[in-house]
Amino acid sequence: MVSKLSLRATVAEMEVGEVVRVPLKLRRYSTIRNTAALLGQELGRKYSVKVDRVADLCKITREN
Repeated sequence: MVSKLSLRATVAEMEVGEVVRVPLKLRRYSTIRNTAALLGQELGRKYSVKVDRVADLCKITREN
């Protein structure tokens, strides 16, 4: 789960292969996806974002 109030800081501190789950009650899907895309571009990393509608959350995975 997101351990900090800042989604950007949480995503920036992720290690390769780490998965962070963000409840859709805390952040909108578009905000999560945009944050991962912008940080990936700024830091030269790749993130994937997937929605789990059943659990009502997004999974962010750092791929490199």
